[in-house]
Amino acid sequence: MFLFLIIQSGLFAQAAPSTTPPANPKESIAGGPPTFKKLVEEVKVSLKDRGYVVDRRSHFTGSVFKGNTVSFKLQFPEGKDRKIVRKLGVGLAHENPDQSVMVHIFQSDSEDRKLSPLFTGFVEPSFVYEWEARFGENHFLVEIRLDESESNVANFELLFGSQLYTPAAAFGREEKDQNLNQPGSPGKKQPGSEGRLPGTSELNNYFEVFKKEF
Repeated sequence: MFLFLIIQSGLFAQAAPSTTPPANPKESIAGGPPTFKKLVEEVKVSLKDRGYVVDRRSHFTGSVFKGNTVSFKLQFPEGKDRKIVRKLGVGLAHENPDQSVMVHIFQSDSEDRKLSPLFTGFVEPSFVYEWEARFGENHFLVEIRLDESESNVANFELLFGSQLYTPAAAFGREEKDQNLNQPGSPGKKQPGSEGRLPGTSELNNYFEVFKKEF
């Protein structure tokens, strides 16, 4: 009888359920911060919702080391029509919210001398900024700097967008003499342009981006 009780108690201990449930890797991942890919997609969607065309010609992948700065130069052709207003958008995604990523945006001249600051500040992992450029404002600098960070490098995705319009066209009035301010633009208005001038979806027609590191 004693031997039978020992065997029965051993079988009961093996059949008892564990009080600690097994870890579910999917649950631990689901509650974390958004992935870098998702952040980039958020920036793209935000720019598209604001009316910009986002494609490979306006999309740049890069990285910046701690204490260093990466600079992107936007260069536009000289305009001839003083009525043209250029609306510009810059989107940035960086993968680590704990990194102190700072963005500077300047209006500059043809020799990359900084004329006036447009934006300065530390940015969230998903960041979009817009501004308007008038006649003669054809050069801009976008600087990305990594300050305090546990890691020595920050990876980022930078996106640019641009639109052209006239104040009259934006309010639904026609301009009789529209100089499109860009080469090879069609002479007809596109349906649904909502004040934007024809051909503004052709990003490579009217801006170039150059990158330099220091």
